[in-house]
Amino acid sequence: MTPDGPSRSRVGLALASALAAWLLWTQIWPQGAPRSGGVDFVQFWAVGQAARVDGTADVYSPRGRERLAAWTGERAAESRSPRLRAAAAYRQRFETFSTPFLYQSLGWIAGGDYDRDLAVFQRVGIAAAAAAVLLLAHMMGYGWTGGLLAFLLLGLASEPMASDVRVANVNRLQLLAVAGWMWAQRSPSPARQVSAGLLLGLLLAFKPTLGPALAVLALVGWATRQWRSMALQAAGVALSGVAVVVVTSVAWGSARAWWDWAMALRSLERDANVTLASYNLAAAQVLSGRGVPAASAILAAVLLAVTAAVLWSARRGATGPADAGRLGMAAGSLAFAISLWPLQLVWLHYYLLFTPLALWLLRPAGPGEECGGRSLAERLLAAVAALGALGSPHLLPVLRDSFPLQASSYILGALCLIGLGWVELFRAARGAAAAPSPTVAPGG
Repeated sequence: MTPDGPSRSRVGLALASALAAWLLWTQIWPQGAPRSGGVDFVQFWAVGQAARVDGTADVYSPRGRERLAAWTGERAAESRSPRLRAAAAYRQRFETFSTPFLYQSLGWIAGGDYDRDLAVFQRVGIAAAAAAVLLLAHMMGYGWTGGLLAFLLLGLASEPMASDVRVANVNRLQLLAVAGWMWAQRSPSPARQVSAGLLLGLLLAFKPTLGPALAVLALVGWATRQWRSMALQAAGVALSGVAVVVVTSVAWGSARAWWDWAMALRSLERDANVTLASYNLAAAQVLSGRGVPAASAILAAVLLAVTAAVLWSARRGATGPADAGRLGMAAGSLAFAISLWPLQLVWLHYYLLFTPLALWLLRPAGPGEECGGRSLAERLLAAVAALGALGSPHLLPVLRDSFPLQASSYILGALCLIGLGWVELFRAARGAAAAPSPTVAPGG
């Protein structure tokens, strides 16, 4: 006898769960304790630990960074932790350019035992990545089995994912916040829309690199006349912004920390190693290196102009009733991918935030649709682009010893995903532009 459909689903789910558990404990988790010892996490840890022990709050001035590096070096010399010693040896020069809210949020982990604190942070990060992929897959129609298999692929084949684990950075946490926002904004409920705005505000206060996403989302809301949704989410962003400033000001003793952070950003390229040779994969940095002035501003303007043109064309050719769910997912996945493109600094692990767009472009067909209007060629192109932006091109013999070719693979793969994302946004907005009601939230 052959098992029926539900039985096959249960078997598939059990198998995918077992494979995911194997991946966590034998492949991903061991990478959380490399020889580098978490070279990004050590900075978060040092700020929190130094503030707790010595009352250190000056983290944005050159003198403050020198003091933090020296403090960490002293603790490493006294420690038996090879991870702390390796991280301190690597971080002879601290690059503290994160927001006061990020340092405050991660400060609770700095309990004093570096190995234990790093292990806690890595477990939280891995759980966040798994939860994000499962939530995105659930919303996009993959099912739980498909979601677990997607997480397996991301864990086994994605160098951006591996990079975030190795250096112990926060892109896995950002990915979960993005997935949470995409879930919250799917409902037209005022509470859900305000919640989406609150989460978006916290996400931007945590790490403002996703700030350009606001402009893309605003364009989509304007083009599809989602005024109510935009107002509710804007209120949520404002509320969370005020709350973050108040809480961090109390914790840091004043609101001056935010001013110090803003001033420190002006010296980012001078005080931090952001060159292409340091594996900065920013397209804007590539253009700047070739003598293009104001490359970030030019890229931002071009991306927003193309998005606006896509939405304008969709409004002119509106053909049917709104598919708000499809619009919200298309707009959200594209907006957060676009937000990375104009930045002057895009480390490899930043590319993890192309995951929502890749999953959306490769989603299975829903009820009554044939691949969502996507041709086989589009789906194959999306798969190749996803491998370029989220895969491990350095494993290919032809790319193994060539950083320029590896960088080109990531950048071109990301650009191709964005291009296909514009096509999806056009299709979704073409129906939404004809909607009679302005009160339906994108994705609601």
